Amino acid sequence: MRLMPNLKQLFIQMAKFATSALANAIITLLSIPILIHKLDAISWGYLALIQSVSAFFSIFVAFGWGTVGSGLIAGMKANSKREFYGHSVVVRFWLYIVAVTAQILFLHTISNINIRVIILGAVVYLLPYLGAWWFYIGESRPKHLLFYDMLPKALGILFGLICVWNFKTPESFLLPQLFFNLILPIAALKIIRPTNIWISPKKQFKTLKTVLSGFLAASMSALYVNLPVVLVQILLPDKLAYYALADKFFKYATVAFSPVTQTLQGWIPQKQELIMYRAKLGLAISAGIGILGWIFLTFALSPLTALFSTHTIEVSHQMGFILGGAFCSIAVSQIVGVAILVPFRREAALVASTALGVFVALPLMLVFAIKIGVGGVALALMISEFCVTIFQMFVFFKIVLTSTSNH
Repeated sequence: MRLMPNLKQLFIQMAKFATSALANAIITLLSIPILIHKLDAISWGYLALIQSVSAFFSIFVAFGWGTVGSGLIAGMKANSKREFYGHSVVVRFWLYIVAVTAQILFLHTISNINIRVIILGAVVYLLPYLGAWWFYIGESRPKHLLFYDMLPKALGILFGLICVWNFKTPESFLLPQLFFNLILPIAALKIIRPTNIWISPKKQFKTLKTVLSGFLAASMSALYVNLPVVLVQILLPDKLAYYALADKFFKYATVAFSPVTQTLQGWIPQKQELIMYRAKLGLAISAGIGILGWIFLTFALSPLTALFSTHTIEVSHQMGFILGGAFCSIAVSQIVGVAILVPFRREAALVASTALGVFVALPLMLVFAIKIGVGGVALALMISEFCVTIFQMFVFFKIVLTSTSNH
C-alpha cells in the first residue's frame, strides 16, 4: 500500500513534464502545413534537413550533460549542482562555436540550400543546447522546464510562422526563433546562478571527462537516428520531403515519450533501497507505451501525413509500421539505457549498445537505400534500434540476476 502514493506522485510528475513537451509539439506540428503552403514542399524539406543535421551536431554542444547530466544532478547537493552547471557553461559555449561552424560546412557540402539559411539555421537550432533543460529535469522542476525552455522555443516557432505567413521566406521563419532561443541560456544563468564559470583549460577537459560516457552514447545514437534524412538527401533527393515528413512524426512520437524519460531519470535513482523495484517498473511502463506507440504509428502515420501536408505527401502504412517498431524499441532503450544502466554505473554498456547501433545501421542503410529505396532506410533504422535494445536488456537482466543471487 505504501508504494501506491509513490506511483500516483510518479504519474503526476510525468503529467507535469508532458505539459512542456505537448505545448511545443503541438505548435511544431501545426507549423508543417503552414510552411509547406507558404514556402513549398522542397523548401520545407530543406528546413527539415537542417533540423535533422542540427539534432546530430547538438550532441557536440550538449556533450554528455544532455544524456547523463540529469542523473548526476539528481544525486548532488545544492552547492555541488551550481558548481557542476558552472563548469558546463564555458565548455559548452566553445563547443557551440565549433559545432555551428562544422554544421555550416557540412550542409554547404551536401546540399544546395541558400548559405544564409544554412548559417541562420545552425545558429538558431543549436542555441537551445546552451540552456539548462537537463538541470531542470535532474532537479525535477517541470515548471522551470516549461517556462524557461519549452515556452520560449514554442513562442519562437509561433512568431516565426506569423513572419513566414507575411514574408514567405525561410529566413523570416528562423529570425524570431533566434531571439526567443537566446532566452534559454540567459534565463538559466539568472535562475541557477552557477559558480566557478571561468575555469582553466585543464579543468575544462576534466569536466568533459565526467560526462564523456554520455557524450559517446548520445553522439552514436544521434548518428544513426538522424543519418537517414541526410542519406535520403544524398542518395534519393527526390524523396527528401516524403521521408522528412515521416521522420518528423516519428520524432514527435519520441518527443511525446520524453516526459516518461525525464521523470524516470530522476525517480529511479532517488531511493537506493527501491532502485531495483523502480527499474523494473520503469521497464514495464516503457514497454507498454512503446507497444501502444507502435500500433498508433502503424495506423495513424499515413492519414496524419496526408492531413498535415494538405494531401501533398502521404506516407504509406508500411512506413508507419517500420517507424512504429523503431519507436517501440527507442522507448524501451531510452529507459533502460539512460534511466537504469546509468544509476547502476553501467555507462560502458550504454556506450557499447549505441556503438552496436551505429555498426549495424550504417552499412544496412546504405545497402537498403540502394536496393529497396526510402522504405529500406527506415527498415535499417528499426533493425539497428532492436539491436541496441536487445543488448541493453541483456545487461539489465544480468544486473537483476546478480541482485537476486546477492539476496
